[in-house]
Amino acid sequence: QSDFSFPAFDTSMVQNIASAAYNAKKVEEAVGYYSQIADAKIGGPDYMNIYQFLVEHYMEKGDKPNTEKYLSLGQQLYPENYYWIQVQVDEAGETDLPKRFAKYEEVAKKYPGNYFLLYNYAVELFNYAYTSDTKPADYKQTQTKIEETLNTALAAKKETDGHEANVLMARHLYNLTFDMQEEQRLIKGQTPADQKKRNDLRDKINQKFDVLLPYALASYDYYEHKSEIKASEKGSWKLIAEIVSACYDAKKMPEKADEYRDKMKKIL
Repeated sequence: QSDFSFPAFDTSMVQNIASAAYNAKKVEEAVGYYSQIADAKIGGPDYMNIYQFLVEHYMEKGDKPNTEKYLSLGQQLYPENYYWIQVQVDEAGETDLPKRFAKYEEVAKKYPGNYFLLYNYAVELFNYAYTSDTKPADYKQTQTKIEETLNTALAAKKETDGHEANVLMARHLYNLTFDMQEEQRLIKGQTPADQKKRNDLRDKINQKFDVLLPYALASYDYYEHKSEIKASEKGSWKLIAEIVSACYDAKKMPEKADEYRDKMKKIL
């Protein structure tokens, strides 16, 4: 009599069958096999994509119970992976921005203080406010929300250095200075009241540069001391150098402003 017996559950075999079914476009059959692995709570780096696949499959079908089931299992087995949080936002789609932003708010309440969730939300708000051909109707409110969200992200950064949020905050505050400068230019009158408005705006612009400078310096310092700069980061580094020099110009410190303009030219 042989001592050999088939394992009660051969995970690799089931995974291979599921993959073959999926490649043959037999999606429901693949789901059945992948579900066997997930329901058995099989963990390890080779199986995380199974839980992700099941979450996205049931999300697309609008099957909330199964979506939440496999989302919960994935979070239990891979708690450090940010995917499980972001996918809940992505359920809202990408085209209906008010719906997507509302979803960010909802998910942020479930995971208060999650740096990457808050940062990603701020990025999408930033793009909505500043990259469209025309300013959105809620431009001012969105600017306020960007700042609030980034402040919360930076307060929650914990182990990460928060450089992404520093860079985004610097860019956002720099945009605010341009808005105020434009507002100042639109005051054409020469009455004492008009002059007071111009002077008040000048003071506000200078105050904004004072707030902006620490974020810009922290961002510049990050790039300057990074061991390897990607080509995609050099444009951002140059912009930060430009922002720092603009801050020093506003503070009437031309030598410091020129120092960072020279540094900007050396970023190749």
